[in-house]
Amino acid sequence: ASFIGTDLNRANLQNANLSRAKLVQTLLEGADLTRATLTGAYIEDWGISNTTKLIEIDCDYIFLKLPTKKAPDPQRRPADQERNFEPGEFAKLAQKIPNTVDLIFKDGIDWQTFLKTFQELRVRVESETGELPVIQTIENKGDGAFVIRVKVPEEVDEAEYERKFWAKYKPMLEAKDREIKLLSEQIKDKRQDIKYIRKKHTQLIEIIKIMADKETIKIDKIDKRDQRGAKFNVGGNYVERADSVSSQQSYANQNNYEEADKNLAEAAAEIQQLLQQLEKTNPTATEAEQKDFVTKSITPTKKERLINALKEGGQGAIEEFLNNPYLNVAIRIIEGWRNP
Repeated sequence: ASFIGTDLNRANLQNANLSRAKLVQTLLEGADLTRATLTGAYIEDWGISNTTKLIEIDCDYIFLKLPTKKAPDPQRRPADQERNFEPGEFAKLAQKIPNTVDLIFKDGIDWQTFLKTFQELRVRVESETGELPVIQTIENKGDGAFVIRVKVPEEVDEAEYERKFWAKYKPMLEAKDREIKLLSEQIKDKRQDIKYIRKKHTQLIEIIKIMADKETIKIDKIDKRDQRGAKFNVGGNYVERADSVSSQQSYANQNNYEEADKNLAEAAAEIQQLLQQLEKTNPTATEAEQKDFVTKSITPTKKERLINALKEGGQGAIEEFLNNPYLNVAIRIIEGWRNP
């Protein structure tokens, strides 16, 4: 007969023949099994308590697990195949120890959360009874399942203790799961930021390459007529042939662009470093305090450079030089300098 998961609490099972019965997770609290026959029954995780009557049980042997093809008689008790229970021996083996609570973890156990929950209840029980609950056994049931048996003081209601344990353990575990999920999402966002920054830097490098390869840049105020071979005063210091002015001007402009980018990057980096420094010394600083700190610390030249960059190129001219956590604050600080 199969009674897997059946509620037989307070059932009258006197003289019942339960030989080879599957009593897996069967609820038998308060049930009367006086003189019942249990030889060969499978009692994996059955739900008995101190109120279950196991008087004059007829039982030669039992199994602690359901049978499989590889193990038709798993975990036999007595383990010695040549021996059977002595009269009364089965009841002593099966009867739940008084003043104990079995905490069943079917889907694994978070040990950190368990220890925190157990310690909080331990302190509370000690304050109420003067005695401490103790962990009596930890049984690994396989597939990540555990049963932890806790011995509690006699004055403690076992069912109440179990309810209080789960009422603390489950919310703590759920909060921890949410925190882990949030951290995972933040890591994912950071990876996306890094990918974006790399992309922006790649674009900047491509622009520099194009500028370096460009042969001719427009020179203003040069007569549109054919000037090859003619000479021009460049910068007032020397005379150069017109056919080489284009190349010289390109090289000069390229250096100017690179120098401007370098200066802008240094100015943006200084703002970021100042914000990071303030974050370490005053992590709760308001945005007004951040602006005041940066304004006092940065040079007027770099301040002007950042204002012009934002004015001419918008946020995109600066964002490639700043990490995402500081970008918005830095932009608002520069905007504040533009519109005091």
